[in-house]
Amino acid sequence: METKEKLNLEEQLLDRIRFFNRRYFNPFSLCFAGRPKSFWSVILHCGRKSGKGYITPIVTVRRDGSFIIPLPYGKQVDWFKNIMAAGGCDLIYQGKVYRASKAELVPFEDEADVFAGWVQRRLRRLETDSVLRLNQVCEAPDGESLYRSFTSAYPLTRGIWILAIIGFILVEIGRLFRRR
Repeated sequence: METKEKLNLEEQLLDRIRFFNRRYFNPFSLCFAGRPKSFWSVILHCGRKSGKGYITPIVTVRRDGSFIIPLPYGKQVDWFKNIMAAGGCDLIYQGKVYRASKAELVPFEDEADVFAGWVQRRLRRLETDSVLRLNQVCEAPDGESLYRSFTSAYPLTRGIWILAIIGFILVEIGRLFRRR
């Protein structure tokens, strides 16, 4: 009974983290994702039921013409299911748009060495057991226009303003604590 309750609590915690990311963190990180020298990339995928287009910021590493994407929340996330159902997706990585037509699930340990040491440790702590490997990658023919429309929808200045506001709030909170 205790293990079932523990699992339920872990699932609830992951659900809350996913909700926070989807609602607050993803819109912020999209302002930086996909740009040159960015830690994040963006996947463009279609809903398997609705057919609606979605964009999701993710951590991506390139290896031998493939892209490796960790799955810290497991295989139950919608973007992963959408990519697997479609067999691929478009990906904005380092300022370029790529088309991947072959997606496969691979054990994390097979690709762990591609990630920086601190990322590996974090993914292991999150008990990540799989990664998504996107193969048969080529630059999208309409990539420049896709990239331009993405960056105009999620301007870098918006992300910088959000960072400035967060910084201001943290400074003010610090001042409140120092006054006491």
